Amino acid sequence: MDKVNGLYRRDGKLVYIKQPEFKDLSFVKELWSDYETMKELGGIFEFHESKWELFYKKMIAPTDGKNFYSLIYNYDNKPVGEVSFHGYDSATKIARFNIKVQNKFRNRGYGSEATRLMLEYYFNEFGGKVIMDTVVTETGKNTIGKFGFEAIRKHGNEITYRLTKDAFLSIHKTEKRRIGIFLYEGCDFMSVATVYEIFSLANKAKDEAFEVFTIGENVGNIKTSVGAELNINISLNDIEKLDILVLPATENIEIILNNEKIQKFINNKFDKLEVVLGIANGALLLVKSGLLEGLMVNIDGIYRDKFKEKLNKVNLSDKSIVDNGRVILANNINNTLDASLYIIKKLLGEDKSREVIEIIEGKNK
Repeated sequence: MDKVNGLYRRDGKLVYIKQPEFKDLSFVKELWSDYETMKELGGIFEFHESKWELFYKKMIAPTDGKNFYSLIYNYDNKPVGEVSFHGYDSATKIARFNIKVQNKFRNRGYGSEATRLMLEYYFNEFGGKVIMDTVVTETGKNTIGKFGFEAIRKHGNEITYRLTKDAFLSIHKTEKRRIGIFLYEGCDFMSVATVYEIFSLANKAKDEAFEVFTIGENVGNIKTSVGAELNINISLNDIEKLDILVLPATENIEIILNNEKIQKFINNKFDKLEVVLGIANGALLLVKSGLLEGLMVNIDGIYRDKFKEKLNKVNLSDKSIVDNGRVILANNINNTLDASLYIIKKLLGEDKSREVIEIIEGKNK
């Protein structure tokens, strides 16, 4: 598990989930004692400080790998709820799911996004295959209904739901996503070409799932790392809608980092993006903007000393691909293909990702 300061974090658009520090259990005490939050969940529960240490050891720092607990934070960095799984069985790969959003923060989309973030972690990183939940509130039923949970048992007002990894990964948006590949002088030719081809091939597996185009400061040609020229389709000033932003590696990283127009564009667009893919040192554009603070960054070793000051607020990882929720990072240009396929799997499901692989293998025969 990738962690920052020993605590896992995963980001969404509205909220992020993060394992709490010990002092943050004061919010758990507040949450469980809030009448409006707990009235349909069996009533309030007194979480006395004498119980905090045992709870922390069992749920946040377990030695048996059976439980995972995090708080839900909005981007004012205020806790708004909790989300977890517990009782994981390593033989069957089944766990129980739990989510609570404090009453005053409900109806803002926080619960749905936190649910998705936790399920992504559970199925894609932790290795779970099935997750179960027993729900009594209408809000809870509506929330998990968005993610492919199947009702398997009903007892009074309680309904037990079951969700498999395959069912979760098969749920995806139907509208076309717009992917902008950022071209700047000296960008890596192969990483740009790979991303463009893989997402174009994905349209054969899923009819017109993506619209892929290049973006840059101005329309026209730029020179890549191998001297070949690539064309910028849309200037930064003319982009109306963008779902996925790709930041390729570049041999001119220091010049690009000091380009205020590029930094301003990334900052202004970031909150509205569904996914950002940073390839090799392209991730430094996000680091400089402070957008990866508290997240995992797998930048290659040659940049770690050179940009040490910029990297002091992230947690460095040696993984080839890091998934921070919305931000996916490939540690070098050789992993561009795998990172692109990972995003396709994340957005379209495992079956579509396999189809793209089969198309690639067919082309290479």
